[in-house]
Amino acid sequence: MPSSAPTAILLDYPRHRLPRILLSLLILYSTPVFAEARAKPPRLPISGDVLIAGGVSTGGNVTESAEFYSVRFRKFILTGAMTMPRATQQSQVMFDTAESESNNDVGEIYMIGGFSGSARPARSSITFNILTLDDFEAYDPTTGTFAVPTLPTLQPMSNPRAFFPALDIPAGAPHIEGHFVAIAGLCNAPDLDSCRTSDVIHPDDHVTSTSNPLVGRMMHTATLLQDETSILVTGGFADLAGTGLNTAEILDTNTDNYSAIANMNSARAGQTATLLNDGTVLIAGGFDGSGAAQNTAEIFNPGANPLVGTFTPVAMMHDHRAWHTATLLSDGKVLMAGGFDGSATVALTGAGTGVTGKWTASSGSSLRTAELYDPITQTFACVKGTIKKTGGCRMTMKAARMDHTATALDDGDVLIAGGFGASKARLLPLKGAELFHAGKFVFTGNMTTARAWHTAIALP
Repeated sequence: MPSSAPTAILLDYPRHRLPRILLSLLILYSTPVFAEARAKPPRLPISGDVLIAGGVSTGGNVTESAEFYSVRFRKFILTGAMTMPRATQQSQVMFDTAESESNNDVGEIYMIGGFSGSARPARSSITFNILTLDDFEAYDPTTGTFAVPTLPTLQPMSNPRAFFPALDIPAGAPHIEGHFVAIAGLCNAPDLDSCRTSDVIHPDDHVTSTSNPLVGRMMHTATLLQDETSILVTGGFADLAGTGLNTAEILDTNTDNYSAIANMNSARAGQTATLLNDGTVLIAGGFDGSGAAQNTAEIFNPGANPLVGTFTPVAMMHDHRAWHTATLLSDGKVLMAGGFDGSATVALTGAGTGVTGKWTASSGSSLRTAELYDPITQTFACVKGTIKKTGGCRMTMKAARMDHTATALDDGDVLIAGGFGASKARLLPLKGAELFHAGKFVFTGNMTTARAWHTAIALP
């Protein structure tokens, strides 16, 4: 402002107000203008809140954004972003030592592998142009930021991995307690056999390999059994053409060796596997050998020796489901929510530069239904009752979803977030979330970003 401007302004005011105006102008010209306000530090989650990160977002692009669900305020709050976009990564809590875990110290949340690029949904397909990732990064809940570990021992996994499971071996387990195990998955290669490796990620961020899994797999499951030394690996796709597997194997974490066990009763990929309170594992749904979502389920009973464990069919679900979620509730029942109920084909091409291709549905849609498995009766019951004409479940969820997350909260609720839903007959990543509360689904607001194939993990 020119120096004559204050004089011109003053001439327009009565004389008795001049001292006040002069004082105001003196303050104006002598006080710095705070055009650049200090950046506010990120809001921080507390114990029991849910960290949600990455995933396929609007337009099919993979995002690096992250947020957390505040259980206290029942709202989603933006937090620091990951160092790079990731989808289908695995998230686990890492403690420096087993003692720090038992002492309830604050751990870091690790994001392991996944893919970057895009997975663009259309009316009935998802087109992939992705690069699978071999690294990991950590979220510090005390600062609300992500960082790539910088210790001299840091190294990548033996293979990039997407559509894979990673397990935390809890404190008290021998040999690799407090470490992660990441098993097979999709990598930047022309076949899944080239991805047939397994890694242990240690608390000091160095990586060692186990023996190789017996079969290359993606979209499979891995479950730590109650003996806390044996990991059950089931099903998945055997190749980039989407051939479903009925095979299973056990990783003995004492020896780092895999062993074949009896086959499942059905081929499954995109299924769920849930450790029940009695030590058995409920394996449900998934795409069968022909690419159709199924309603069958079976129980793996490890007995005294998991290597001779058995698979036994149980009652069928009311709806066919693949890419659904299964959550163990506090009463011992399992909530099966959402998923896809039709038939689809997979056609992917892998190379060192990444993976391209398409998942195409010939029938079916994402689901708004849910049902509960009762381990005592070994039967399923629809949350809102069945449709008499078809025997399927009545719609009860607030949105149809597949490839979403379901996270058990400390208060007994289950947070269901994101996934692919349908809008005007087109698949789209969702922002909406809901709670399974007191036997029914209720709205709990929108995430800050639409997400599918993301991760969600409750802070310890």
